[in-house]
Amino acid sequence: MAAAMIASVDAVPAPRRLVLGSDAAPAIEAAPAARLEDARAQWEPAVATGAPL
Repeated sequence: MAAAMIASVDAVPAPRRLVLGSDAAPAIEAAPAARLEDARAQWEPAVATGAPL
């Protein structure tokens, strides 16, 4: 793991996030889906409170 961290210093472009560990990639993939699900649950109240353009 330390070797991957050190190697990332020379990466061009530099990674925004360094994904390390076998459980990291699935967790990173699941996070946006969970946020989208939360946002969709609030969609109607959000639209109902919007100001007209």
